[in-house]
Amino acid sequence: MGDTMAESSESLTGLGKRALELHARYRGKIQTAPKVPLRGAQDLAVWYTPGVAEPCRAIVNEPEAVFSFTNRANTVAIVSDGSRVLGLGDIGPEAGLPVMEGKALLFKLFGGIDAIPAERGPTKITRKRVKKGNCSWRRDWLDD
Repeated sequence: MGDTMAESSESLTGLGKRALELHARYRGKIQTAPKVPLRGAQDLAVWYTPGVAEPCRAIVNEPEAVFSFTNRANTVAIVSDGSRVLGLGDIGPEAGLPVMEGKALLFKLFGGIDAIPAERGPTKITRKRVKKGNCSWRRDWLDD
């Protein structure tokens, strides 16, 4: 493959064409799916309201309980501004999203970890900015 995106797009191989086809068919590579049974209103009452109030109260009383009652302990954010994506250079956060979804697959496949691509706009990404105000994931993976 060439060094620039223009060279790469001119020489789409069978693999490249298949990648475009499959990315379009599946509309990406990852999804969010429940890991709890949802058979009806009774299950919903446990997992959402009013049952969800009990784990919330437990976390208020013991903040570390968030790791027991939520998926936070097993969730990583893959954060990128798209400025240095693989060998593609500065292609921006939207164009870099397929790569970050691929990294999410690797986290799940090789580590059993749920990873969420968290693309950022043109603002310079720093670890401090990513962590500020975040409580949805345990770790962040700052990517180029």
